[in-house]
Amino acid sequence: MKNNKLRIFAGIAALTVLLAGCSSKGQNGGENQMTEPSDTMATLPEVDGGEDDGGAQTTSPEAEDIWSTDDAAVTENTTDTNGEQLNTVPQDAPQTPVRNGEVTAIELSFYDVSMEIGNQYMPLVSMYPESASDKSEIWTSSDSSVASVDDMGLITGESEGYATITVKSADSPNVYASVSVRVYDPDSDYDDSDVVQRISLSDYNLTLDVGDTEMPYVTMYPEWADDKSEIWKSSDTSVATVDSKGNVTAVSPGYATITVTSKANDDVYASVSVHVRGTSSGTGSSGGGSGNGSGGSSDDPSDNDYITVEDNDEPGAVKQINLTFYTANMEIGETTMPIVSMYPDDADDKSEIWSSSDTSVATVDDVGNITAVGVGDCIITVKSASNPNVEANVSVRVNTSATEPTYIEGILVTNKTYALPADFAPGVNPDAQAAFDSMAAAAQADGLSLYVVSGYRSYDYQSQIYDNYVAAYGKEEADRFSARPGHSEHQTGLAFDLNNVTDSFANTDEYAWLQAHAHEYGFIIRYPDGKESITGYKFEPWHVRYLGKDTAQAVHDSGLTLEEYLGISSKYSD
Repeated sequence: MKNNKLRIFAGIAALTVLLAGCSSKGQNGGENQMTEPSDTMATLPEVDGGEDDGGAQTTSPEAEDIWSTDDAAVTENTTDTNGEQLNTVPQDAPQTPVRNGEVTAIELSFYDVSMEIGNQYMPLVSMYPESASDKSEIWTSSDSSVASVDDMGLITGESEGYATITVKSADSPNVYASVSVRVYDPDSDYDDSDVVQRISLSDYNLTLDVGDTEMPYVTMYPEWADDKSEIWKSSDTSVATVDSKGNVTAVSPGYATITVTSKANDDVYASVSVHVRGTSSGTGSSGGGSGNGSGGSSDDPSDNDYITVEDNDEPGAVKQINLTFYTANMEIGETTMPIVSMYPDDADDKSEIWSSSDTSVATVDDVGNITAVGVGDCIITVKSASNPNVEANVSVRVNTSATEPTYIEGILVTNKTYALPADFAPGVNPDAQAAFDSMAAAAQADGLSLYVVSGYRSYDYQSQIYDNYVAAYGKEEADRFSARPGHSEHQTGLAFDLNNVTDSFANTDEYAWLQAHAHEYGFIIRYPDGKESITGYKFEPWHVRYLGKDTAQAVHDSGLTLEEYLGISSKYSD
């Protein structure tokens, strides 16, 4: 038993409670929160992704990242894994202060995918901190004959086998995340007993004093892997050693990387960045955090995520501020407060100055209580009163105040004018699913293939998707192809994205077939070409909406968009 890790469980549990307090009230079990997407549900490409970008099958923002900076050379020591998955967002402990605007962590919406030959998936990428100046990506495949990947991160299954798809920060290439890909032929026999494809750890950063020992939990994926034996190695045994079970012992001051590799698949590994301090004041594990960020217990600014580091050698000066969360999705009237930690611990003056970038959206009082006032986005900032150059920010989104879904002529309407409540979570509509299955069968009889790559998405997941695009392309451009939370048709459970979520789908036989036959099965092509000023979204040949046969036939015969047919608008209020 790894009893020395109990405090990590307690710390993460406490952080989970804090995060729950600032998240939307629309949490629900309707959305499929899975690490591995199904073969018919995939995440979507970015710029061409349209209103429905992002995908339905994903992990939450607290999903594990796997990344390191050292080569994974191995030793002969092995042991069977015995661990439990703990969700963290890791970071390497740099030996120099973080540059302003530098990417320090990458998070993906999934880290494993099992896909048929010819299928495509695209993980949603989030780079942190949100203020990073350059979030451009570099994508590579360990074996492009098995799975290829384009510059936008669209993964295509090419042939049976395994591959690792890696995305790196162009600005900080030592920061990366990976997707373990299995490609299979559905017509061939396949044994689900498999080799390890991914490793996650409960700790990716440890700050220790000389003589201290810590042991990160290891979880290997897929869960059905036959051999989960581990191989451990230290990059510098003069700084930190590791035994065959993963016990890390601090030897002398400095930095080292502890790497655990799968014995069954030596291409799969994960690393722990270890900082050994020269004192003996006690163990200082930085622990894990959520995708919203977390503060560690170290007084070294380089050991923590989402930090502000300022050069200030004045004794007693505050050099860093950490918060328990860095994003907050709120409803009007809701209040939340991040816990503030200022470093070093012995700073003389830890008083705070709080401010809001837009008090019409959210206000904050002198002790950090944030109150949602109106729909929109703003930044809440806390600064050190003694050193105002040191600050930390919370990105706040105040969500729509809709309390009931809107029906017009019996049709559930969701667009830029009409929003859904955050807690509206029906899942995939069974009538829509049955209608799609019938339509796909008819297309197959005509020699064509239709399949769903994104279906139902919850309010909270849509919020993640939209935030990602705003960060990458700005709010004005993102609003052309990604819906704000509460305004996505995917939350109705009546919309599907099909096959290939790029403009090139408009040139396929499948799209031509949809134009001719979709209405016969109760669907319309929701965002037609040349109608962006009416629907609010760019042309999306892949996005279909279920209305039922009679209504879909009537809308099709009218030649109008749904907005025109119902005589409604699709415009945000701001």
